[in-house]
Amino acid sequence: MQRKALLIGHNDAAHNPLTGVNSDVDGIENFLLSDYGGAWHRQEILRLARPSSNDLRWFLDNEKSTRDYILIAFSGHGGHDPRYGSYVCLSDTENFLVEELTALGPQARRQTVIVDACRTVVPGVVIEGPIERIADVGGVPDMRYRQMCRVAYERAILRANEGTITLQACLPHELAMDTPWGGVFTQALLRYAWNWANAISNNFAVQQTYNVLGVFRYACDTVKRASRQKPSIRFQPGRETFFPFIVA
Repeated sequence: MQRKALLIGHNDAAHNPLTGVNSDVDGIENFLLSDYGGAWHRQEILRLARPSSNDLRWFLDNEKSTRDYILIAFSGHGGHDPRYGSYVCLSDTENFLVEELTALGPQARRQTVIVDACRTVVPGVVIEGPIERIADVGGVPDMRYRQMCRVAYERAILRANEGTITLQACLPHELAMDTPWGGVFTQALLRYAWNWANAISNNFAVQQTYNVLGVFRYACDTVKRASRQKPSIRFQPGRETFFPFIVA
């Protein structure tokens, strides 16, 4: 399987720099590189900071034409326009519609998009605490187990229905809370993923995968208890199977 992860962070907005963006991007990258996150190879992951809209559009067109599965994660500023929908801020001067991120390509018919960004411009409150990661970020140092995780992850992707699954940190007209140690939504996803994997794994054989919907539901409950934002998930009607988030 050909897969690609695109991690985008924008934390240096002149009017309101965000302190937790790098923690989010680092956390997602470390999880993907771990066995539990699907044993991604480093060359399958690309980090972008402040890409231009033209460069990002070119990259998406190219990767969605050559890959089987795409994972996109954004952390930073965003907003919502009633006319066009939600968008993310690539820089102080360029925005990019979420709908463009979620569009399927000619080959990439399976895609997960995670957006941790506000969908309004109202200032908010900083909450939550740092994530305590139990497992080593590189996963268990056993190449046989790592390969089993990678194979199980890809099989789960292929068993899932085609389409895009989009996770967003809040509803339109809501804030997505940021902290010095990361966005509340992203860190809730990662916290649950690490805890679940460490509880399930025996480090010798793959037990099971846990899908995006299950992890989202946990993160959603956690975020709602801690803040006013209400995370959302979107996928095509009739979907019966979901892409994996964790394998252990």
